[in-house]
Amino acid sequence: MESLLLDLRYSLRVIARNRGFLVAAVIALALGIGANTAIFSVVDAVLFRALPYRDAGRLVWLTNHVQQQNLVFADIYAGWRTRNRSFESLAGYSAGAEYTLTGAGAPQRLQAGQVTAGFLDVLGVAPQAGRNFLADEDRPGGTKAALLTDALWRSTFGADPAAVGKTIELDDAPYFVVGVLPRDFEFLDNAKVDLLVPFQLADSSIRVSGGRVEVRIQPISVVARLRQGARIEGLASELNDINQAVLKGLPANLKGLGDAQPQVFPLHDHEVGNMRPALAMLAGAVGFVLLISCANVANLQLARAAGREKEVAIRGALGAGRFRLMRLLMTESTVIALAGGAAGLLLAAALVRTIRHYAPVTTPHLQDARLDARVLLVTLAVSLVTGVLFGLAPVLAAFRVASDKMLKKTGTRGGTGSGTRRAQRVLMVVEIALAIVLFIGAALLAKSFRNLIAVETGFDSHNVLTARVALPVDQYQSPERQGAFFHQLAERLGALPGVTSAGVAASMPFAGNSMMISVHVEGQAPEELTLGNAPIARVNSVTPGYFQALRIRLLEGRLLDERDGAGAPPSVVVNQAFVRRFFKGESPIGHRINLDKTWMIVGVVADTKQRGLASETLPEVTATVEQWPRFMMTLVLRTDLEPSSLASAVRKLVSELDKNLPVYAVRTMDEALAAQVASARFNAGALAAFAALAVLLAAVGIYGVMAYAIGQRTHEIGVRMALGAQPRSVRRMVLKQGLRLALAGVAIGVAASFGLTRLLTSMLFGVKPTDPAVFAGVAVALVAVALAACWIPSHRATQVDPVVALRYE
Repeated sequence: MESLLLDLRYSLRVIARNRGFLVAAVIALALGIGANTAIFSVVDAVLFRALPYRDAGRLVWLTNHVQQQNLVFADIYAGWRTRNRSFESLAGYSAGAEYTLTGAGAPQRLQAGQVTAGFLDVLGVAPQAGRNFLADEDRPGGTKAALLTDALWRSTFGADPAAVGKTIELDDAPYFVVGVLPRDFEFLDNAKVDLLVPFQLADSSIRVSGGRVEVRIQPISVVARLRQGARIEGLASELNDINQAVLKGLPANLKGLGDAQPQVFPLHDHEVGNMRPALAMLAGAVGFVLLISCANVANLQLARAAGREKEVAIRGALGAGRFRLMRLLMTESTVIALAGGAAGLLLAAALVRTIRHYAPVTTPHLQDARLDARVLLVTLAVSLVTGVLFGLAPVLAAFRVASDKMLKKTGTRGGTGSGTRRAQRVLMVVEIALAIVLFIGAALLAKSFRNLIAVETGFDSHNVLTARVALPVDQYQSPERQGAFFHQLAERLGALPGVTSAGVAASMPFAGNSMMISVHVEGQAPEELTLGNAPIARVNSVTPGYFQALRIRLLEGRLLDERDGAGAPPSVVVNQAFVRRFFKGESPIGHRINLDKTWMIVGVVADTKQRGLASETLPEVTATVEQWPRFMMTLVLRTDLEPSSLASAVRKLVSELDKNLPVYAVRTMDEALAAQVASARFNAGALAAFAALAVLLAAVGIYGVMAYAIGQRTHEIGVRMALGAQPRSVRRMVLKQGLRLALAGVAIGVAASFGLTRLLTSMLFGVKPTDPAVFAGVAVALVAVALAACWIPSHRATQVDPVVALRYE
């Protein structure tokens, strides 16, 4: 310990005398260590922390995979629950319900989780006040009950314990408050809910009426707790056997259900699985940045080692063994690494705040990312490992020097051997190779993002405000009253100052519901009803101004207008996808289709993106709200003003029509569009930032290596110029040397990228992971950066005075 303290004091004195080296090394290490610490804190919060449920490792998520979608319905759920042998308990849930709370201050639109009675028991969660749902409350027609979240209990009910046992009004229906959930309760699927209500599932989703099969499938998500000792392997086969047993009791023409593939995932993987590729990409990127930082500092250390070779030789001659010398040099490297780690913590704190601000809001547990004790320990470990990594270079260089030869040398400068120069060049090549891998990855994601935002949405999102309104079904029971309300609301919205067109719609691009209905075109043979290729279409309900508000193009026929009121013949317009699916390119105008009744097609409009920019557009039929009333609609206003400035006027207008109706989910269509590309934008931006940092560090490393090489060849260059060499030839000689190293690094980096970029396949859109244009462009750019970094040393070489150079030691 005494000698270690001596080494530490000596290292601090040596480092203090080389402040320029210290600043350069600490900055390089701070960038690498800070980026790694920040990403680790995010990865730790999102991927590694256990879910807040009892014995969460035994929780699994179940589904049936049918034609690229997950589908579990009541019959299958009941079969799994009653016939399984591997689960201790099993529950169903859904996060898609919404209710309007009245009678507790201003009306509020609440998000609700529908759950079966045993949902909390499966998770191992107990209410902090009150009780769980009873089995009787979960049966169809049972007592309406609710469990409040802690946030709703505090914000709306003032954390009053007496709220438990009271009745609240949800959509004008009485619900009995049975309890309050714990403060740290998290609903599944990363959904934000304000309360839980019983699912009250029907016994079956299949109904046969007058020989006609009606399929009313309500998708259910399923979570289960494994029995002690049960394993996930083999569970899919068990569930498939149950599926086949259940299907025997269903109508024979539902053949598509038999193709369902049961799947079982650990609940933790289901909750965070879609985040793994992006976080793995970022973790790999910052790892590359750290390696480049280490290579930079190692090069600096090698340059310093050249000036300390005589010192090392003298210490060896005085009796210092190799282990003693290695410990001395490694102590210096460790001190520098710890200083870089401390500076990196400051950078990491800023990076974590930046990531939390710009990352998609759907990232689970992102707000829990912070620099806690675990992160600090990881930073300490990374700093120590980094110190060892870049500290090995000067140690090995020092041991290659023969002490007797070094002691016989005169002059103040050490003679750097070919081994040291070779090591510096190898490090330079490695830096370029790592940088080009990151650069290619960033370029691929950037091109993918460009392709994504270039997708034709089918509407104009600029200067459009949207907001949602839901009518209480108990108060607006008749479809005629629902249609009349929204028709009147649309007319009054269109009269607001600054509004050029306005309408309402049940289904909006990117945020609409997914109501589907079977379709039969008159004159065509009926298609067999299967889930794999069912003759179904989405149904939308709008007021005529909807098409003008979003500027959806009319392609054929006419749009819906006042001729399609409540008493008029049923009329619809269809989208292009509907024409492709049911008419194979034939004009549909004038044809009749059977939905719930017979409808006439009067127009064809352009496809609009329904579920996302990268998703396929589904067939869709659109009717007026008078002919197909709905109780929940989205308001759409096109304006010449700033769209958000109309929010208060919209709320006031709705309140004038019904003071108990809240206006919620207010946002512009530009914001809705931005949300669709938020993940792609963040991934591309983050990787581009780290790639830029890597290229900058690599350029600095190239400059350092070439500048050092020129310094070592000062005498040679002076001789060349004294013998008549032109500055141009000297510059060409230096650039040629740098170009050879750059090309070697580019070749290695491109070869590595051909394999590594395939890991980005799931994150790319409209671009191949081996896109030749990207690879060629990045290679040329990196060579240009390398030549630019070499140009300054080459220019300095031409300024060498031959007289001075010939006297150079």
